[in-house]
Amino acid sequence: MIEILERKKNILTNDNITLELEINKIDEIIKNLEKEYDNGIKLKEEIKNNDLYSDGEFNVETILNSLDKKIYDIKEMIIVKQQSQMALEIIRRNNKEIIRNIEKIKNITIEALNTAVIVAKSIYNQKLVLKGLDKLKMKTQDLMVGTGKIINNDIDANSSNDKLELMKVMFNNILTTIEEADEQNKKSIPESELKIIELKKIE
Repeated sequence: MIEILERKKNILTNDNITLELEINKIDEIIKNLEKEYDNGIKLKEEIKNNDLYSDGEFNVETILNSLDKKIYDIKEMIIVKQQSQMALEIIRRNNKEIIRNIEKIKNITIEALNTAVIVAKSIYNQKLVLKGLDKLKMKTQDLMVGTGKIINNDIDANSSNDKLELMKVMFNNILTTIEEADEQNKKSIPESELKIIELKKIE
């Protein structure tokens, strides 16, 4: 999911680079057109005010009409270019906002995933410990019951030395059970780590 967001962000970033180049290019065109427009207006005023064009050698009205059309065409081109520039600028700004939101969502998602991993690991470890404790408790109870039966059955038939040996066997069995439970927990830890790795793959 994070990789998909990153790819989308890169696409929009590249689009914005292209858009900015195009906006700058249009801006230069608009400046040149505005210069032509201003020159056309100045030329029109000069023709109107210059006596050289009123001596009959030039058709002033025809020249002015032709110039007016040229000025009008330039003005239309300026308007079209300005509209194009505005549209591209809107797209560029929208892309920037989307990129900002992608970064925000990505950061929130990563934080949420990290929290989920920590919680999952903690809960899993708790279950392992509780499971181990229950197992140890059951085995210990079984041993105590079994040992108690042995002692009760043999209390009159065995000497003091035999009783001592029975107690040693009982405690050795308990220690063995504790070690087995501890070993079982150690074997379960890799399973916990694998689940963590699988959760992280979601990123």
